[in-house]
Amino acid sequence: QEVQGLPDGLALRGGKYRVGFGKLNPLHPHAYPFVEGPRVMAAMLPGEDGFNDVGTRAAYLLPLPWASELSADFLNGKSFHPDETDPAAGWAARWSNSLLLGDATPLELGVSAAGGANNVRWGRHTAVYGADVKTKLPLTGQRALTLQGEYFYNDSTVVVDTTTGSAARDGRRGFYAFADLKLSQRWNAGLIYDQYNPRENSSFTNSAVKAFAGFSLLEETTLLRLTAERFKPENSPAVHTVMLQVLF
Repeated sequence: QEVQGLPDGLALRGGKYRVGFGKLNPLHPHAYPFVEGPRVMAAMLPGEDGFNDVGTRAAYLLPLPWASELSADFLNGKSFHPDETDPAAGWAARWSNSLLLGDATPLELGVSAAGGANNVRWGRHTAVYGADVKTKLPLTGQRALTLQGEYFYNDSTVVVDTTTGSAARDGRRGFYAFADLKLSQRWNAGLIYDQYNPRENSSFTNSAVKAFAGFSLLEETTLLRLTAERFKPENSPAVHTVMLQVLF
């Protein structure tokens, strides 16, 4: 729920929502230009279905020559410890900026951070940090090229012995980058690459490359999307997947 009638530049919301970490997580997956989000997001961010939590968010539009917003979230924290019923609050923060390069090229830059208890019983915590960039290059006619990327760093203290509560610090990193070419009002196609250290073994590096294409059948009320992915877990054979999605 949004709170109305606040002073200029200030906005409040509350409820259950996708936390504003980075560029993709706040969006519902149907708004992505590809079928599924990058694997690095599931590996780095808390939550089982995206970073989605109950909380309160305050945002303030800074008085700068470009659009610049600071936001802070006070969260229930359940997304950090979905298998525990004991409460432990979490938090998130973001600084986002949007400006123009020249007359027609937008540039969006942001940094994000979030933290919470990954094990309430033993008081172990996770902190995630991120940086993101996005631009949209106008081409001829209706054509435009969107370039976007995000970097993640997950710093967790993980319980390694559930009897004694002994823990080890685990730092993992990863990123994604994609290019999405809008060919016409209804067609788009692109490539996305991501790599990351998996939760199961932070010394490994998994990677994936994905080609995607989309067609808007009825002015974006009905969408068809096709994705072909090559996923390569370290020390394991590559997995090839083709997916077709219909949204209406």
